[in-house]
Amino acid sequence: MDPMWKAVALVIGTCIGAGVLALPKAFTLSGFLPAMLLTIVIGAVSIMMNLFVTEVTLRTKKEKQIVALAEMYLGKWGKYIIFACVTAGMFGALVAYTVAIGEIGEVFTGVPNTVFFALITFMAFAVLSKGLKAVGEIEVVLTTVMIVFLLAITVFMSQDLDVSNLAQINIDKIFLPYGAIFFALLSYSVLPEVEEILKNEKHNMFKASIYGMLICIVIYITFPLVFVSEFGTGVAEVATESLSGWLGVVGNFVAVLTMGTSYLAVGMVLRDIFGRDLNLGYAKATVLVCAVPFLVSFLISPSFLTVVGLTGAYTGSVTGIMLCLMVQRARKYGNDKPVSVVPAGNWLVYLLIGFFALGIVLQTLAMF
Repeated sequence: MDPMWKAVALVIGTCIGAGVLALPKAFTLSGFLPAMLLTIVIGAVSIMMNLFVTEVTLRTKKEKQIVALAEMYLGKWGKYIIFACVTAGMFGALVAYTVAIGEIGEVFTGVPNTVFFALITFMAFAVLSKGLKAVGEIEVVLTTVMIVFLLAITVFMSQDLDVSNLAQINIDKIFLPYGAIFFALLSYSVLPEVEEILKNEKHNMFKASIYGMLICIVIYITFPLVFVSEFGTGVAEVATESLSGWLGVVGNFVAVLTMGTSYLAVGMVLRDIFGRDLNLGYAKATVLVCAVPFLVSFLISPSFLTVVGLTGAYTGSVTGIMLCLMVQRARKYGNDKPVSVVPAGNWLVYLLIGFFALGIVLQTLAMF
């Protein structure tokens, strides 16, 4: 595959995950049209986040991951904040996967979701204890299957749309989908890998990020469109739970496999962070990584949409502010000449910082 399109595929594969399953229900909170406009706006902001990360990496001679870049340009405090956002976001994803799999299991079997919480925790502990690196490769395959399924189900269900379900608007909850949409659109972490793929074509990094994200935005609008049209406000928080018959069996099977594998892939990264980078040791790190999502799911029992929304709104917004500060510093102190830069100068940086700060405030107010 051409490196350019391989990079585009990597952006799409990183962006599209379990978050898309929460979008139909999230869209019904504000109404489809406001949520669609919010998706376009947040999509544009997410593209800018990716471009900022790209510019920072291009201004840095030595390839570094996002936490190392934060330390280089913002110092220790920047490193700690980005690290906290990354780890909190990962734990949020693990809780979301646990809750969603528990919900699907309970709906299809009648067995309490807590049994499935324990089951996925036990399986995750068994795999992470062995440190199986093949999980990442399996995740790529299943994510591809997930994307193909999303496209297929969108085409299949679009043959019978009820547009009246798309006309409802809830003014008082117009900003409530912010966190869920943001969670689904985050993909900045993959940009250093995109740079590696395009090491001989770095001038295409901006294009790869933009093309990949635009495709994701289209999917994130059309997928909720067909589900909200079909089920209205009755759509399940995990969208595939709304499907029935063979379609429901296939859809939920794909969802569980994809989320389960994503759990292991994210868990592996967290295990390495705590076990290797923080010198906790792999045994203690594995217990920590598996125990936290289980305890949160079992003791608090949050809804799938709540976990996705809070994780996206807070970790995503704070990370966005940090990326804005990083690109400003990189423009002053970067040690390499970039082949591409984000246009518009500092006014765009300040505009985005204001957007992220407003997002945190409005998301908080919308929940009460």
